[in-house]
Amino acid sequence: MEKSVLFVCTGNTCRSPLAEVWFNRCAANAGLKGYHGCSAGLYAANGAGASAQSRAVALENGVSLEDFQSRLLTYEMVKDAVLIVGMTDAHCRKIISAVPEAADKVKSLMQLAGGNGDVGDPYGGSLEDYRRAFEQIRLGVENSVEQLKQK
Repeated sequence: MEKSVLFVCTGNTCRSPLAEVWFNRCAANAGLKGYHGCSAGLYAANGAGASAQSRAVALENGVSLEDFQSRLLTYEMVKDAVLIVGMTDAHCRKIISAVPEAADKVKSLMQLAGGNGDVGDPYGGSLEDYRRAFEQIRLGVENSVEQLKQK
């Protein structure tokens, strides 16, 4: 059974979908078997597509969000994940507040990138805003794949 790495943002249409598809690409390229990236949002509407800018940035980087559908975060997703990655410290606090027993597997993306702070929400912003967010996502995701590979 594959282990779930869950990326969480607010609406699950911008940041976490990019993290999901990039994780799956990096895991495959690194030969990291048995893990699957997925994503959800704290306030997502189930079934919405990824934003046009996220789809564009994904394509620029050789991955696709064309068939992506957003999902609202559920207790089951949190329980089943081996690693939960929030795009902001506030996302992490919200998850831990709702499911305290998951605290040891919740990390912020910037923590995984070797820094602190948040991945800024590009929602409603320019394509360049989305590219900047993706650069932060890229580093955190690539570090998470490397850390999982070393386990």
